[in-house]
Parts: sequence; C-alpha cells; structure tokens
Amino acid sequence: MKALLLDQAVVAGAGNIYATEALYLAGVRPARAAKSLKADERERLVAGLKAVLEAGIAAGGSTLDDEAFLDPLGRPGRAHLTLSVYGRTECPKGHSLAKTRRPLAGRTSWYCPACQR
Repeated sequence: MKALLLDQAVVAGAGNIYATEALYLAGVRPARAAKSLKADERERLVAGLKAVLEAGIAAGGSTLDDEAFLDPLGRPGRAHLTLSVYGRTECPKGHSLAKTRRPLAGRTSWYCPACQR
C-alpha cells in the first residue's frame, strides 16, 4: 500500500511522512497489498490522506532534521510537531511502533502493529 501512496501519479503530494501518517489513521499496515483493502479501509485511507495533507498545509509543511523545508518566507514548517507515528517510538495510544526492516518503495516506514492491520 505504501508504494502506491508514494507514486505521485496516483496521489500527488503524499510523500513518505504523509503516507505513513495516513496509513496509521486508516489502520492499514504499510506492507499491505492495495487490492486487499476492503471498501471501508479505502474510505478511511482517503479520509486520512485528506486530513494529513490539509493539516500539513495548514502547518506550513514538515521540517525534520534530515529534510530542510522552508516556506517562501524562509520559515520552517510545523507539521512535524503533530505527527502520530513518523519517526516516533510510540503511537498516540501508547503502543510501541515498529520500523520496517526493508524499505517500502525505498523509504523507511513506521507503523503500529497493534493499531494497523
């Protein structure tokens, strides 16, 4: 699923951070095959993508140590301050997060084994 979300021809603007967050909100593991998603999971994923992209835009984007993002006025984004799982050790519910051993679509993924199926 993660590789599909990172394909800009499928979902423009959903980079690694926002794809990771949307998958968490939808309760879907990054390694799941897209064709295995049920209708309600697809609906939750679309809603999650909209939510994280809108929140990211409202917060001026994400600025992380390894990714310097600045807005046109030179200010760093603040969306990284509200991330649920990307780069974290616990999800908001207090469960320990897992980090993929092999990158999906060339990118590292964080996910919650308890919350994401």
